[in-house]
Amino acid sequence: MGASAQQNGNGTATGGQTSSVLVSGASFAGLATAWWMNNLGYSVTVVEIARGVRRGGTPVNIRDGVIDVVKRMNLLERIISASLPPRPVTFLDAHGTPLSPAPGQAEEESEEEYEIERDVLLDMLFNEVKDNVEFLFVDGILELEESAEDVAVTFTSGRKQSFSLVFGCDGTHSAVRRLCFGEECSFLVFLQNYFSLTIVNKLLIEQKRITREQFTGEGWRTRELLDEMSCCDDLYLDKLCQPGGIVEQGPSGSGRSCRPGRRP
Repeated sequence: MGASAQQNGNGTATGGQTSSVLVSGASFAGLATAWWMNNLGYSVTVVEIARGVRRGGTPVNIRDGVIDVVKRMNLLERIISASLPPRPVTFLDAHGTPLSPAPGQAEEESEEEYEIERDVLLDMLFNEVKDNVEFLFVDGILELEESAEDVAVTFTSGRKQSFSLVFGCDGTHSAVRRLCFGEECSFLVFLQNYFSLTIVNKLLIEQKRITREQFTGEGWRTRELLDEMSCCDDLYLDKLCQPGGIVEQGPSGSGRSCRPGRRP
């Protein structure tokens, strides 16, 4: 993504008017993008289909280049204070035997790493931007029409508004990517695996059925884990995919819509 020649890089158009930015998604990528764009002087709006920030899920690890990012956001000390005690992650085979680390895995481990509860970090980010950023919850993007001057957005609520830039921070199955660049099959590599994350009581019936069908009859403590899953209140099920490159940008237009990503 790049600001066009009509913007001077600090959120102000050449005529002195503050440029506006739309961020789709109110999880880590969306909230962090909102923070940076607001810090650069843009007028920021975040749209999210849920009723609030995307809570729930397993703890997250702050490591490698992310440490420098949160340090520049003045969040590192708070993350360290709220971090969880160090604990290893061990992969087991069907018999419950620990698997040996892959060659080079130990060397690749970050020297500095902090694990923090997902909701704690989300609250930190949300509190940093909530007073300076407009949030549109229970809404989404229905249409995007890009021109040389701006991006005209039609929301699912019927609201219409134009923005200087649009960021798709709405996850692997991004609606912004589909609207701007095409169906996700052109951008994701399905790794022929599914994964299911569960923390200790609100399972979606279909996710529960799929998980049980795939794991019933497996060894080790699988039956015990499936029984525990049946009474838990949090579940995550998705394809295991490899997203595209650092930034996905359309093959044509003024380059006003993009998808932040990570290096493959």
